[in-house]
Amino acid sequence: MNLHQQQRQQVISRTRKDRIKRRAPEYIAGVLASATNTLLTYPLNKLIFRQQIHGLTSTDAYQQLKREGFIILYRGLSLPLIQKTMSLGIMFGTNNHYLRIMQTWSSEEHWYHQPIASLLAGATEAILCPLERTQVLLQTPKYNKSLSSATHAFAEMYKFNGIREFYRGFSLIVLRNSTSNAAFFAFRTPLKNKLPKTNSKWKNSLYDFISGGLLGAVLSTLTYPINVIKNNIQSELGGRKIYAYEMLRSVYDERGQSVKEFYRGAKWNFTENLIRKRAEHNEGELFSLEEVSLHQQDIEKIEFLDKWCRELKILYLQSNLIPKIENVNRLKKLEYLNLALNNIEVIENLEGCESLNKLDLTVNFIGLLTSVENLRDNNNLKEFLDGVEITKTERILALQNYDKISKRILEREKEFQLQREKQKAEYKKVSEQKLSENSDDQDFWNRHTEYTPESRIESHEKLKKNRDHNDKEKKTETKQPRQYIGEDGRILNCNEPKVDFKMLDDDDDCIMLDVSVYRHMDTSLIDVDVQPNYVRVTIKGKVLQLALPEEVNASLADAKRSQTTGHLMIKMPKTNKSSSSTLPTITKITQSNRLADKEEKSNEKISNNNYLEIGTKKVDYSQIVAQNNLKRTNRVQQKKTGNIDRENSTDFIDDPDVPPLV
Repeated sequence: MNLHQQQRQQVISRTRKDRIKRRAPEYIAGVLASATNTLLTYPLNKLIFRQQIHGLTSTDAYQQLKREGFIILYRGLSLPLIQKTMSLGIMFGTNNHYLRIMQTWSSEEHWYHQPIASLLAGATEAILCPLERTQVLLQTPKYNKSLSSATHAFAEMYKFNGIREFYRGFSLIVLRNSTSNAAFFAFRTPLKNKLPKTNSKWKNSLYDFISGGLLGAVLSTLTYPINVIKNNIQSELGGRKIYAYEMLRSVYDERGQSVKEFYRGAKWNFTENLIRKRAEHNEGELFSLEEVSLHQQDIEKIEFLDKWCRELKILYLQSNLIPKIENVNRLKKLEYLNLALNNIEVIENLEGCESLNKLDLTVNFIGLLTSVENLRDNNNLKEFLDGVEITKTERILALQNYDKISKRILEREKEFQLQREKQKAEYKKVSEQKLSENSDDQDFWNRHTEYTPESRIESHEKLKKNRDHNDKEKKTETKQPRQYIGEDGRILNCNEPKVDFKMLDDDDDCIMLDVSVYRHMDTSLIDVDVQPNYVRVTIKGKVLQLALPEEVNASLADAKRSQTTGHLMIKMPKTNKSSSSTLPTITKITQSNRLADKEEKSNEKISNNNYLEIGTKKVDYSQIVAQNNLKRTNRVQQKKTGNIDRENSTDFIDDPDVPPLV
């Protein structure tokens, strides 16, 4: 090699080192930013993933992660850390790299350079699809046992379709990354320019963080449906290729054809709150729960019972839509399992139920009779299928005839599988016809269909739609506001809180109202309003209103509450009181008169006592009728003439201020 070539080689190496020095900070910045982002937001992303998979609320997902502990919270961090750090490094690094390439091709800068560079950077970022695909499989609950690690997941994916299996959902990742990158780099600078300008480095970094965080939050929300479709496609291992449009239509129909429901997580049925409501007899505690009834709850999958209720002995799951026996294998103490009236076709996943002695599977669709062999390890099982106890003689006879019947059973299973395939095909045809015809409810219920799992689910969905429609109609019906004063101005009585009360009007000066308020209710929840003609007591938003017999002075009214009974006592002074000047003398005179009259009457009674004489007075029985007629005529005359008022006493004073004694 001559000197000229050596010098040329040195210049090339220097230029390469200079390029690496210039571009390395961009890649390093992206890697460090992504690593920091992943470490800080991994718990939040895990909480969001739990909501997407299980449909939990934020508080329920947080409580679930809190119970699992800090160590499990960061389990599986390595794979997303590698994937996201590399992804963000590629995003920032390749974006600037593609932008420089386009700037070298043209002497002037054009508006379309940045969008094209962002789209290309997003497409380049999608080469990490295998890492994202593996992460989705490891987070899918149904592969918790079959896939033990990331390397195991890579090996299993390669067995099915080779390298193509690693890039399932690749087009959706390209679409998501390209659109989000283009929007991010297009709006980041204008958004930052809206913030106050500063020369401080830490303020400039803070503004970058705010603008990037807000923009990232908006973009993640907009691309959320793409992630939902991608996760559903990537959560399947093997099988035929599922197109994005097909999965979009499936998820949209599954979630009630609602965009709002589309943003929620997958539908789940076993919520912790549901089981806690059914565990009221155990004071809401799940870890020590031994019996729970979950029948007629429209449950489509058995979940979380083996984690939350390890002490279960009796489990009722009849009259639901459960197609498969699963997630009960860890219930070692389970003795009775009722799965009647469901859509179960295979007996499986009961090997771990060591204490199971009664299994009810009546009115199901079990056609694979050979699946009964899965119950060989359940040595304590005594009652099976129909709830009738299996005797020893029946076991011996079954073993003796097993070789003869086994061939017939296999033939019947093949016939059953063919029959089920026909039923599924017919159901698809009928469902397509229904979508085109839009048949009414009456036609739906009058149509004759075969009793299959599909027909049960269809009828259940129809009933659910009708129920939801009725609920919406009930919600739209607005209640008319209660009238407390009539159209004619009359005060209306009402007792919305349904409390006992007593109104006392014995005193001449005031009216007392005793309301039996709940003893332990806080006084801040009670409001009293006294008006001249009525009184209104509001207890927790419910009104007790009573019209008053007389007009009261509302400004002098007083309300007190008993500390022992909790009752509310309202004292309302009357406005029209009797005069106090003449009333005391009158009462004295009347009291003395009453005492004198009582003494006179007592003396008259003593002097005019008539004693019963025995044997001295003779009775003329012949004049009895005439004497009775005379008494009757005297009574009639007294009624006609009327009672004669007695004369006033000598010391009587006629005072006009004293009301008449009526």
